[in-house]
Amino acid sequence: MAALPGERAALERAISAIGQSRARLIRTLAEGFGDDAHDLDPDQEKQFRDAIRREQVTLGAEHKQRAEQLAHLQAPKRAARPADSAAPLQALLLVDGDLALVPEEIQRRLYNAFELEIRYSRPREELTLRVTST
Repeated sequence: MAALPGERAALERAISAIGQSRARLIRTLAEGFGDDAHDLDPDQEKQFRDAIRREQVTLGAEHKQRAEQLAHLQAPKRAARPADSAAPLQALLLVDGDLALVPEEIQRRLYNAFELEIRYSRPREELTLRVTST
């Protein structure tokens, strides 16, 4: 499925807007408080700087997400061969490690890819896991 030109353009605009927002935040942090500096106590100043840093982290994550979406749209599509479809499952079966140590974002993508369903029956104290591999 090819990317719609509007979809690509919207992502490019969003990435540009995020970049501009990040630049404004950095300028604000660098410039400090201007004429209002004498009105802020040290705790207020720290709260101000912490809020800017949190927003910078949020914008960074959003920028990364949009860039990944754009890269996905621009990536050439290829048909999956039968041998390719079993590869992720085979690789998963060979993993020897604690999935709790894997970053949450990667866990979510993995669980979504295999349509993981977990059901717990409290009366029977039974856990049922179901995955789907196509």
